[in-house]
Amino acid sequence: MLKTKKILSVLLALVMMLGLFSVVASAAVVIDEAEISVDTDIAGVDAADYEEYIDIYTTGLEFEDNYDDPAVFVYDSEYEDFYGNFVEGETYYIDVYLSAKPGYVLGDIDTAVINGLEFDAYVDYWIPYEDLEVYYVTFVIEITVGEEFGYGTMAEEIDVAEIDIHSDIAGLSAEDYYTYIDIYSEGLMFEDNYGDPAVYVYDSNDEEFYGEFVEGETYYFYVYLAPMEGYYLADDMTGYVNGEEVTTCVDYWNPGGEYGDVQVDFVELEYSVTVTGEAEEELGFFARIIAFFRLLFAILFGGNA
Repeated sequence: MLKTKKILSVLLALVMMLGLFSVVASAAVVIDEAEISVDTDIAGVDAADYEEYIDIYTTGLEFEDNYDDPAVFVYDSEYEDFYGNFVEGETYYIDVYLSAKPGYVLGDIDTAVINGLEFDAYVDYWIPYEDLEVYYVTFVIEITVGEEFGYGTMAEEIDVAEIDIHSDIAGLSAEDYYTYIDIYSEGLMFEDNYGDPAVYVYDSNDEEFYGEFVEGETYYFYVYLAPMEGYYLADDMTGYVNGEEVTTCVDYWNPGGEYGDVQVDFVELEYSVTVTGEAEEELGFFARIIAFFRLLFAILFGGNA
């Protein structure tokens, strides 16, 4: 009888173990990102074949084209359905639908990375047949045939903007911010490439300030930073000035005019500084030289400014 119980115990343990393996094996892997690349050298290609010019990099994702509808929809510059052959120099909108392979499920994906650039994405579902829900992630990208699109590599997200603003700046001009503001966050630089300054200074009377700083006076700074090539700003960034967490705002603007249709992404930092002393005499000349070459290096090679 004892022997029989031992055998039954062993069998029960095996059954429980197999049941555990079954649960583990059936646990789906959650996909929390969507990264693809697209080709723009497609002049003469039929829009219906554009799926062949898209590579999916995220493990577990595939085109959602299992239920008669295509996985890629193409629209012309007027956002009308496009079914012809692509034309060199023309702009098109590509609407991509991806779904999870067996053994995977879609997580909360709100952005997609295409050719290293970030785009809005969303997860939804549709019902092609009765009692069947098909979940997918979709996003729309704009391409111009024959023109390079993106950086070709995965862009790196910046979620912290950290700088220092010196307080020993009496005698320095508000316009010489390169000499008294240090940027510590990798991938960030001053946003002053489109005519407007990267730093706005206001005095205690809330008047915009352009002169030389005075010892003992308090000034209010609005600093604008932009991502370098190969980086992008997180939607919800944390900002630090002189080690203190500050108010941040992530947004974009369009300089327009001679710059054309350009979107400039930036993060804004707010901070006030009371000037504590005179700037060292050599700071003005040498710091400007150093700042100039640091900025030049950042623009040419993508290093830190």
